[in-house]
Amino acid sequence: SVVDSDRCEVELPMAGSLTLTFKEKSFPDKIILCNAPSPLPIQFEITMSLEAKSENETSFSLELDLDLPGFVLAMVGEKKINKSLEKIAHIFTIIPYDQINA
Repeated sequence: SVVDSDRCEVELPMAGSLTLTFKEKSFPDKIILCNAPSPLPIQFEITMSLEAKSENETSFSLELDLDLPGFVLAMVGEKKINKSLEKIAHIFTIIPYDQINA
């Protein structure tokens, strides 16, 4: 996985590399990412709402706006899509937020 001030890149099972670009960074409470152009016919946006619990702890919730053609769901299967989404959610737990505020 790669994370810098402009993008997050993650490897997904059965889909290869997925690059998310930061569409909006409204620190300290919201980040919006969208997928970069790819050969996959999928468009989505992820809104991440952040809430500071203490100096060293932040909770977050994710909202996904996904435009997925039916044939993709049929080819890949809901289980694999859910597994990929779980991996994307995990990436949000390891993003070095102090480095993307720029």
